[in-house]
Amino acid sequence: MGFFLLLLTTCLFMWVPAAWPHLTTSQHILVPFTSFLVYMTFFQAAFTDPGTVTRENYRHALQIYPYDNILFHPGIKCTTCNFTKPARSKHCRTCKSCVARHDHHCVWINNCVGQGNNHYFILFLSSISLMLTYGTNVTYSLLSQLLQDRQQSIVRFSNQQHFRPESGIPHWSTGLNWSNYFALWGWAIIADVFIGGVGLLCALCMPMAWGFLGYHIYLIWAGMTTNESLKWADWKDDIADGLVFMAEGETGDASPITTGQAGTDIEPPVPRKRTLTRTVNGEPPGYSQPGSKHSHLGLKGGGVPKWRRVKSLKEVENTYDGGFWKNVGGVFKPVIL
Repeated sequence: MGFFLLLLTTCLFMWVPAAWPHLTTSQHILVPFTSFLVYMTFFQAAFTDPGTVTRENYRHALQIYPYDNILFHPGIKCTTCNFTKPARSKHCRTCKSCVARHDHHCVWINNCVGQGNNHYFILFLSSISLMLTYGTNVTYSLLSQLLQDRQQSIVRFSNQQHFRPESGIPHWSTGLNWSNYFALWGWAIIADVFIGGVGLLCALCMPMAWGFLGYHIYLIWAGMTTNESLKWADWKDDIADGLVFMAEGETGDASPITTGQAGTDIEPPVPRKRTLTRTVNGEPPGYSQPGSKHSHLGLKGGGVPKWRRVKSLKEVENTYDGGFWKNVGGVFKPVIL
């Protein structure tokens, strides 16, 4: 967190005083505004509780999402926090706590991104992407004008006796090959190193920022978190290897109530209709008597599941994907623990 703030503040203190005299009226408004948005969303993401699950609120956390018996299974206990892990939660070793709908631990904000602050993190990525894009654009305009002024000086000096203003001055890049074009940009960056250096850093970081933002928008669309996308990637690899089978048929409730983990004050989540399992040799799981090793699937009557090989991840339903707009609502209007 400290490094990001130091980098951001240092760049602004270098760029703004050098560029300020050359900015237009609208830029005098937009430069402070975009910078303020980055600071505001950064502190909101960094200091908002990401959704810490404690012994006082874990029963409430258990009610929010059902276990899908694919990525998350009922009855799993966090050995560090010593309570049942809610679906979609994860224990963060850095924060030393379980976080609801855990996405990842972000070193830039020195905080987990989870159910409580995911929306602030999205806004932070949006604001910094906009600031980097705007900073790159303004820097390009300023340095381009510097090069045009240089071109004008050269033309005037070379044609002192014959120069006619009405004839116009060609654009500084006219007739240049790529080697000379980039050489002049290098000269411009060095000539005004505070503006050029910070602008170059903005241009280099801009694609990465937009990439992160695009990825998190994709996660919202897909109804996933970063943590869950890694779990789905593992399933995809196993499916490609022919090791995954699906149990067809309606299952019972996979909530903490049925497994006796959380008490009777919790409403059961939606039951699952399909369950996945991995095998070692690529053969269907062996049949067993009712109530034996397949009893954890919750099949009605404790029956034997009918297995079929999964050929594509598209065959597997993501319980947590409610559609794009519902997913957006879940991120930007989170349930407060």
